[in-house]
Amino acid sequence: MEKLARRNKAGFYQSEYIVVNTEKYRGKQNPKCRSSWEHRFCFFLDHTPQVKWWDYECLTIEYYSPIDQKIHRYFPDFLFNEEDNSGKSRTFLIEVKPQSQIKPPKESKSSRGRRTYIYEAKTFVINRLKWEAAEIYCKKNNYEFKIVSLVKQKGNEIWKAVSLSQI
Repeated sequence: MEKLARRNKAGFYQSEYIVVNTEKYRGKQNPKCRSSWEHRFCFFLDHTPQVKWWDYECLTIEYYSPIDQKIHRYFPDFLFNEEDNSGKSRTFLIEVKPQSQIKPPKESKSSRGRRTYIYEAKTFVINRLKWEAAEIYCKKNNYEFKIVSLVKQKGNEIWKAVSLSQI
């Protein structure tokens, strides 16, 4: 279920996810998703039996940016706990990103492509700084940090999770 989606300035669809399994959701209000992928991940968490509880943008992690030499705040997308078939419980901190933003950008020779490359490189560096701060936070709190993407595999869409060390 969702409220009417709208596009933000970057062209991504934003919508409110209406939580179905309210006993699993720890947030105070329904998540206001910043992308259709975040909305789909809410659905995944809400309807996966192994997920015992979940929350959306519930943590604030500070990180330092050498680009502007300031401390910034990072709000990772999801925090959730799952229990496997053996009863082992794990807590994950998740950032949902497209594959194109997980890998360093490729340099271009054209002037327009060069501007795009500079923007994408700066975005990648900032994301990397956020993820490194998240990794430190997770180690202190016995969580696992993953960056998740929706990818097509054999005609199906699946969630692919990678750790920071895999990037």
